[in-house]
Amino acid sequence: MAEYPDKYDYKKANIPSPLTAEQEAENVAKLLDKKKAKRLAQQAKLKKKHQEEKERKIEEAEKKRFLELSDREKEP
Repeated sequence: MAEYPDKYDYKKANIPSPLTAEQEAENVAKLLDKKKAKRLAQQAKLKKKHQEEKERKIEEAEKKRFLELSDREKEP
């Protein structure tokens, strides 16, 4: 389209105008922002999952320790 602006009827063919360098830079910036947001969301999800796993292991260890106590030790 840039080389032959009058060769075809670009509007009739529903071909959009070419992007300017500014528009391309804006698109790249948006894409990078999306990727960064996605990566941060994944990291937060993974961190939450690890925290839940850690809490579950602590809870299991406490249950196991309680079950190993004798009946006399279990009484208040």
